[in-house]
Formats: sequence, structure tokens, C-alpha cells
Amino acid sequence: MVFPFEGNYEQFRHVIHHELVHALINDMVYGGRMQNVISSRTRIRVPIWSNEGLAEYLSSNWDTKADMVIRDIAVHERMPSIKELNYFMAYKGGQSLWRFITGKYGREKVGDVFRSMKKTQNDEKGYEAALGMNYDELTKQWHKYLKKEYWPDVDNRDPIEDISERLTDHKKQRNFYNVSPAISPDGSMVAVLSDENGYFDIEILDANTGKKIKKLVKGNRSVNFEELKWLQPGLSWSPDNKKIVVAAKAGRSDVLHIIDVETTKSDKYELNIDGVFSASWSPKGNEIAFVGQKGNSSDIYVFDIDTKQERKVTNDIFTDSYPSWNSDGNEIVFVSDRGQYIDGKYNGVMSNHDYKQTDIYITNTATGIIRRVTNTDYNESHPVWANEENTIFYTADYNGVWNLFLHPLDSATDPYPITNVLTGLQQPTISKDNSMIIFAGYANIGWDLYSMSNPLDLKRKIIEPTQFIKNKDYKWCISCQ
Repeated sequence: MVFPFEGNYEQFRHVIHHELVHALINDMVYGGRMQNVISSRTRIRVPIWSNEGLAEYLSSNWDTKADMVIRDIAVHERMPSIKELNYFMAYKGGQSLWRFITGKYGREKVGDVFRSMKKTQNDEKGYEAALGMNYDELTKQWHKYLKKEYWPDVDNRDPIEDISERLTDHKKQRNFYNVSPAISPDGSMVAVLSDENGYFDIEILDANTGKKIKKLVKGNRSVNFEELKWLQPGLSWSPDNKKIVVAAKAGRSDVLHIIDVETTKSDKYELNIDGVFSASWSPKGNEIAFVGQKGNSSDIYVFDIDTKQERKVTNDIFTDSYPSWNSDGNEIVFVSDRGQYIDGKYNGVMSNHDYKQTDIYITNTATGIIRRVTNTDYNESHPVWANEENTIFYTADYNGVWNLFLHPLDSATDPYPITNVLTGLQQPTISKDNSMIIFAGYANIGWDLYSMSNPLDLKRKIIEPTQFIKNKDYKWCISCQ
């Protein structure tokens, strides 16, 4: 097995655990040899939801992002049957189903199910022998569990479409992702990373109506744009409203692409760094902040367009991500798992550090001094600075749902949530005059862009804990605490 490391330790741990579960299933069911499958010595085919769902469950157990996905289908959509758990829902639906099975029967049932499948050489008969239920009966029991778990969460929460204006419609577009929005400096356009027919593209939309203006980049179709970084996305406009920067894999290395919005012509900047993610253009115009992964860590870098040189702003073993400039171009707000080790000085090993916990930090690009902004027992992510205001917006999974928070930095006012959505949101971007904020929101089994007006004027929301938080379903294995 080959495991990719992109500077994020929690992501790395998750991938290792996930793939090792597949190795165990392969060994247990197929004797560790694909030849057994090819030669028909083993006739059983483990369903994708059973395979991927178990890999997700044993590598992550449960978290607020998985909870968001399943809460969405429990309250918005017709809940799928077990046999309908395909594509994305094979992962999260299968993860939920295994959570239900192990919660009802204990973890030892995992082994019983796969032993039964191997013995009967039939996946459904294997579940029936181990659980006493066929797929139809198991579906009914799972659906009852979902209703009991998630219907209480509906109370006093707002569907995203009720508090904001939807700019994209993944149902009509027949896609899944409309993410990583970036409002142009003049507020007229928004760039978005969108999937279509299995490819990721960058599109330019009207920021007020969502109407498509043009397709800027066709991803995954050329060597120059081999892979757009949708897992760690970042689109950012130049201050003059004419260009967009994005990190992408191009041939053997990751690069920064600066794309002319009118002509779609691109300038490619190769960097001597293993991985490049989440680019953010400085309001000064000549600098671009980005996440660079080199060796065993990811740090915040700044690339000077004039000199074609990059420099490190942070330099430590911790995972740093999602940089965003203030309006003066001298400070960067970012997300990190460094916890109390604000200056990055840590003499221990990362396996002993709580790298699952993320908070918000600010660094001065001239001095390198870092200060901590948040210190909570939940996770914060995707910070952005309000323009001409010493205030930041970010997302946080406080009480179990990813909502939008406002944090005035110059006052004694504590940060507070300004949304209380039913499902979840991420990646806010704010207009230069602070009159509009656009974010990616999850609902109806897909991501869309939504906008809200005058975010600085929004009032504090009260967020009640979800059933997941109430049940304290956090601590499930020693290695993942």
C-alpha cells in the first residue's frame, strides 16, 4: 500500500486506517488474492456500501461532517434503501449503517457479518445469518433509527435556503459539488469550483443572480490542470479584478496558476514544494499566500510575483491551512492544529498530539509572530477577514453543526454564531464593501453556493446541541481520542 501525505496528520491517519480496513476485508473474504476473484474461487462481491462504509466507520467512527450528511437525508430526502447506497452515499450511508449495527449488536458483529458472507458466498445471506434480517428488514430498522436520531434536530434550526439566497442548483446541474466560492473585488462576480461529468471546473458566475458567465478552467483534461485541489480548495482574485489564482497539479509537480479572467490565458509558477494548496491573493497585489507541504509538515508560504520567490511564514511540524489576508496585507489568519504550541516549538511526536482539534491563529508576515484567536473544544475552519474591519468570519462545528461565526478582534465581545442551519456550511467569502457574504452550503445531498446580505449586522444565534453531541458520541478508540 502507498499512502499519500499532504501535510495534514488527521487526514493521513484517516487514510491509513481506511485503507487498512480494505486490506483486512480483502484478506478475510478473498484470502488476500485478487486471483481468487478472477478465477471465481470466491464468488461473493462485497457491496460498496458495506466495504467503504466500514472503512469510513472504523477509521472515523462518527463526526460532525458525517452527521451533517445523514441528518440531511433524514429530514430532506427520501431515505435510501440499503441497496440504493451508491456513489457518495456508499461512504456516508454505509458508515451510518455500520454505526447502527454496532450500536445495536456490538462491534463483534462486524466480524460475524463478514464470516457469514464468506461462508454463504452471498452478501445479503451473510447479513441475514449474522443479524437475523434481510436487506429489506435491515433498511426498515435503519430508517427507524435515523428518524429517532435526527428528527429532534429539526427543531429551532433553519434550512439554509430559508436564511439565504441560493446561487447554484446542483439538482438542475446534475452535479454534487459547487464549492470554494471567491467574490471578485468589485462584487459583481463569484468564482466557483464545480464538478460536471466527473471533472472539476472553475466557473465564473454573476454574484447576485448565480447566472453562469463563463467556464474559466476545464480541470482534469490537460497536463496543466491535471488536478484541481477540491479537498483543500482555494480560489482568489487579484485586487484589480482581472485575474484568479488557483493551486493545481501540473505534470510532475504542484503549481500556482494565475489565470486572466477575460482571455482565460494562464501563467504557471512552479515551486520547489511537494504540495501546494489554498492560494490567497494579497490586497497589496504582489504577494500570494498559500499552503505548502514539504517533508513532514505543511506551512503557510508567501509567493512574491515580482521576484518569483517564495518564503515560509510558519515553520513547524503542525498542519496549517486556509490562509486569508487582512485588508492591509500585513497579517494572515489561518487554521492550525498546533493547540497551545503557538510558536510551533514542540519536542514530542505527533502521535501524542491532538491533531484532530483545529483553532484559528493570526501571523504577522513581517515578524512571523503568531497569536491565537480561538481556544475551544470544538473545531473552527475557513476564516476570512472582513474588509476595512478588524473582524473575522469563520465556520465552526459548535454543538454539532457547521455554522458561520463572527469574531470582532478589537473588542471584548466573544465570537458568536450568526447562522443556525439545519445541515452545515463552509468556505465563506466576503465582498470588498462587506455588503455580501457567499458560502458553500450542504443540503439535499449536494453542495451549492448561497449568499447573505450585510453579514456584519447579523444578530447572535442560539445553537442547541444535536443528538450526536447530547449523546457524547466522541470517544470510540484510544488512537483517535
